[in-house]
Amino acid sequence: MKVLLVMAAALLAVTQAGAAQSITKPGRTRTEGAPIVAISVSGAPGITYAVADNHGNTDCAHVYFMQTGGRSQVWRYGTPTNEPCSEGTSTGDGISGVTMSAHRSLWIQYAGGNLRDWQLFTATPTKRTPKQLAFVEQDVDLPSPIVLGQGSGYTVPYAVRNKVTDLDDNGSAAFKWTAPATVQALAAGQGPNGVAVAVLLDSGVLDLLSGAGKVIGSSTYAPAAVTALFVAPAGVVIQKGSTVEIRKGSATRTFALPSHAKMISYAEGRIYYSVANAIHALGTTSRVDSVLVAPTKGKTTVAYFGDGAGFAWAAGNTLNWDCGGCVNYGR
Repeated sequence: MKVLLVMAAALLAVTQAGAAQSITKPGRTRTEGAPIVAISVSGAPGITYAVADNHGNTDCAHVYFMQTGGRSQVWRYGTPTNEPCSEGTSTGDGISGVTMSAHRSLWIQYAGGNLRDWQLFTATPTKRTPKQLAFVEQDVDLPSPIVLGQGSGYTVPYAVRNKVTDLDDNGSAAFKWTAPATVQALAAGQGPNGVAVAVLLDSGVLDLLSGAGKVIGSSTYAPAAVTALFVAPAGVVIQKGSTVEIRKGSATRTFALPSHAKMISYAEGRIYYSVANAIHALGTTSRVDSVLVAPTKGKTTVAYFGDGAGFAWAAGNTLNWDCGGCVNYGR
């Protein structure tokens, strides 16, 4: 059975008290030949998304970039291939996550048996041949040694164990930083007080870095307590259990999510989260919870909202996109 790790999961079919019952309609839709397993939207009107191995394993998991501004165009990164999925690796293969800056896509691909190969690739619409940035082989029972973070319109961060790189949209390193422990999560953005990248360590320490890669703030949580991390002008946003914290300097605001909800992004003053295969948006000023996408029976919903870049979601093989100002919040 294939293991497909996705960067987004699902949401509640029942909304919180005071929720707005609204289902947004896509401005654009595209259907692929295999299920869509991961999505990223960031900075510019474009989407990076990954599809799983197709039926029959004649075309293995791969990544697309879809331009959503102006005339919609779609580029595939790499050429069709039946490896490694046709080899029948004993513990599976696939793409565990994608992220992007304005035009640059990054993704993690894995395959193997008792030893699993983890590879980090990047590509752009003008340089569509994937370039390998990292390769790690390790025991299959260990978590991914490569971690991707939320990208901004300018950079996209990743870590290989404790080695952090904030990659510029042009492919050069904006900075590199060696963390004192293994990285659990990270995110880039235009945060308050000069915060450009937030890095969560498996020790529970959250380090805030400047655009030059200097630590300008730190806080500590219980190890494994933080399950989602984002950076925005409103503050550093984390999910801890069913609570979301937005920290701006010494000020902290908290918001409650339903049990088992998973925060998938923060943008434009809203917390986007999934639960029970529905997608919701919780307004941080109004506290109104809007249902954006209803669950599709038997299909996993993945989604992401990129600040200024729009809202993308998928269920099964179908990808949907709507511009940021077009999303129906039930107003």
